[in-house]
Amino acid sequence: MNRLQFLYVLIFALAGVMHAEERNRGFFAGVQFGAGSITFDTSANIATSTSQTPSSNNYSDMSIGLVAGYKHTLKSNIALRYYGQLNYITGINNFDDFTDTNIGLNTDVIYRFTTLDVEELGAIEIGGFLGLGLESTNYKGTFPQNTQSGYKIDTTGFDVVVHLGAMGVVNKRHGFELFLRLPFVAHTLLNGNANDYVLMKAKEKYNFNFRYVFYF
Repeated sequence: MNRLQFLYVLIFALAGVMHAEERNRGFFAGVQFGAGSITFDTSANIATSTSQTPSSNNYSDMSIGLVAGYKHTLKSNIALRYYGQLNYITGINNFDDFTDTNIGLNTDVIYRFTTLDVEELGAIEIGGFLGLGLESTNYKGTFPQNTQSGYKIDTTGFDVVVHLGAMGVVNKRHGFELFLRLPFVAHTLLNGNANDYVLMKAKEKYNFNFRYVFYF
C-alpha cells in the first residue's frame, strides 16, 4: 500500500467514525411544565416572635422551565445526557406571592426498552431515565416584610435533585417525557437574630413534570 492509498483508507475510516459519532451524539433543547408541593417549617411566629410552637405549612406550586444539553449514545439501548435548566416556580392557592427560580446542571442515564413502528408517526422509541441534578435556588416572596426588624432572610441556596421518568421519542426528533423530580435539601431562610432564636426552612417535597424535547 503506497502513501496515496493509505491516505484514502485513513480518510474513509475517519469519515466512518465521524458518521457513527454523529448518529450517537446530539444536542437538544426543550420546555417543561410542572406541579408540586413545598413545605415551610418555622420554630416561632416570625411576625411577632412570641410563639415558640413549631409550625409546618404545605403549599402547592407550579413551574415552567427551559432545558438544553447534549446526548451521547453508549450502546444501542443505553445513553447519557448532560443538560442545564432554568426553572421558575410559583406558589398557588393561598401562597401566590411566593416564587423560586433555580438554575441546575443535570445528568441522566437513559434506557430504551423498545421501538414501536407506527405507520402514521414512524418509529417511536420507548424508554425511561434516572438522573441527578445540582441546583442553585433563589426564593422570593412577601415573607421577609412580615418579620421583625433585625431578621435576615437568606434567599439563595443549593439543592440536590433526583429525576425518575418515562419518555418517548418520535422519529429521533421529538421527545415527550413524564418525570418526577425529588429535591433532598432543605433551605434555611431564617436562623435567628440578635435577641432570640427563630428558625425557618423551605423545602420542595416533589414536582411532577411534562417535558417536550427537540433533538437537533
